[in-house]
Amino acid sequence: MDTPLPIPVDQIHRTANLITSLYDILIKMHYIPASAVAYPPHTKLPINTELAASLGIDPLIVELLQNIPYVDAAQVGYNLDLFFGGEFLDYRDDENLKGAARTDPFDYFRQLHGEGHMGVHMPSHMIPLSKMNRKYECVCVYDSSKDVIRIMRYSSSVWDGPRSIDPTYMKLGLPPSIKIWLIYSPDKDSFDDIPGQPAADIVQEMVEGLQSLDSLPLSAQALSGEELKNLYLEHGWPTKLNSASFKISKARMEARFMHRLDHGGGGFYGGDTSQEMNHHVRMARHAQNIAEAEKQLRENEKGAASAPDYGLQWNLKLYRLDYARDLRRYRENLRAVYEAQQRSVKEDELLFYEFAQLSEALNIYQGRILTQTVRLNSGQSTPEQSVNTENVVQTLQAGLSSLQSAWTESRHEVDQWCRENPTLWDPTDYQICFVLAPRQRIDERRRVERDRQSRLRKTTDRIGWNEFKGRLTFLREEERDLEAWKAGLPPDAEEVKRWVEEHLVYTRMGKKMIKDAWADTKRNFDIEEEDEFPEDEVEAETEVGNVGRHEEL
Repeated sequence: MDTPLPIPVDQIHRTANLITSLYDILIKMHYIPASAVAYPPHTKLPINTELAASLGIDPLIVELLQNIPYVDAAQVGYNLDLFFGGEFLDYRDDENLKGAARTDPFDYFRQLHGEGHMGVHMPSHMIPLSKMNRKYECVCVYDSSKDVIRIMRYSSSVWDGPRSIDPTYMKLGLPPSIKIWLIYSPDKDSFDDIPGQPAADIVQEMVEGLQSLDSLPLSAQALSGEELKNLYLEHGWPTKLNSASFKISKARMEARFMHRLDHGGGGFYGGDTSQEMNHHVRMARHAQNIAEAEKQLRENEKGAASAPDYGLQWNLKLYRLDYARDLRRYRENLRAVYEAQQRSVKEDELLFYEFAQLSEALNIYQGRILTQTVRLNSGQSTPEQSVNTENVVQTLQAGLSSLQSAWTESRHEVDQWCRENPTLWDPTDYQICFVLAPRQRIDERRRVERDRQSRLRKTTDRIGWNEFKGRLTFLREEERDLEAWKAGLPPDAEEVKRWVEEHLVYTRMGKKMIKDAWADTKRNFDIEEEDEFPEDEVEAETEVGNVGRHEEL
């Protein structure tokens, strides 16, 4: 006899239906292939309800798991992080049902970064709908007791209690109304205390954000949100999307602008939007620390008998220094990305760069198909494994068809340009793109790229000269500021003076590190450049080892 469900299941079925519609639109937008999605009812590979019951999982959770689709990750490729900032999770696999993916979803962070065991054990009424991935480290958790979803991200930055962040920074394809909660101690924070949002509302907003093209997943994209949105609209979205022409155009655009990912595209920090988000979190934390310290100082000043709290004043000074340092890094990264993009592929080279990228992608695709076909024909797979491999091959062949069409179009444009401009295009470069055999082409392209990078290195390092000066100027200003602040302390603040002096040691070590780094750069690349480093009046005689607070400089 089945165990009766404690409350009506209507809310579970509504949430499951909306999650199904989310998969539907991801298929329609060609983020995942239709063949990769298994819809309920799951008769061939059902949820192990007996195992779930033995594990004490809430029957409402089991009901949800039986009524949502699952994805064959092998067919999805690089679009694994489409599900609320995490990867698709398949509970038809008993290992996921009884393992850390369900009971301790942040355990992956321990595996990735070597930190201690998280010790998280999901309550019986909660279950992760996604698993943490390497890029965003987000986990989407469903709570059947309240029919809410909580999206959480583990952060190694220390603070008291969880905080939320706007998902727009992470380019996850989530509307800004959906909050991501950053937690520091998943083994101590109570998930029940973290605010959740109605599950139906969250999924519906995500579907509507995709439908309107206002919230597109861009994590692995070389294209901007506006470029991708225009591409969809140009090919008939949402009612008459020409899938064939869309996939060809998208393949060409991604190949043409792939250099953005190599030269800081899609955001700063080399296109790593998760680091961009971390920057905003750090700045918010600094601002809050400053505000709290200033508030405490004002309250102390109101007490007539209170002596000045120089320790608190020093903490406030450090908070402001941290804020200034991260703000400088933010601005320098924006500038560095702009310069990197300016030094990357020029506008008149994009046609050839696109063709070269498509040629290499074509070789990779053909190699993957060959590998899977050999595995399929080896006779060493189980019937189930053979079916899965066949599905993967079919998915790859479908992608190969679009890629071949994109490559053919690109080749015709390159041929036409070369015929029209015979003196403007180096024949050897053309051979690198097209004439040579695949392996020769790739090896030759890499050799030419290494030579090109070597020629550019001196120019690049001269451009980086301003960054060396900027870092040194920042540390000198910090040193002068701290010395002046220390000089203004009264004689009885000896301990605080000692703290300031300890910080100054690291500041001076940072200055020496920058000078040594610039000297090494000049020596290694024969750069004849005046140092323009006016000597400081007093230089600390210290060996540069662990530069402590300035290791990020």
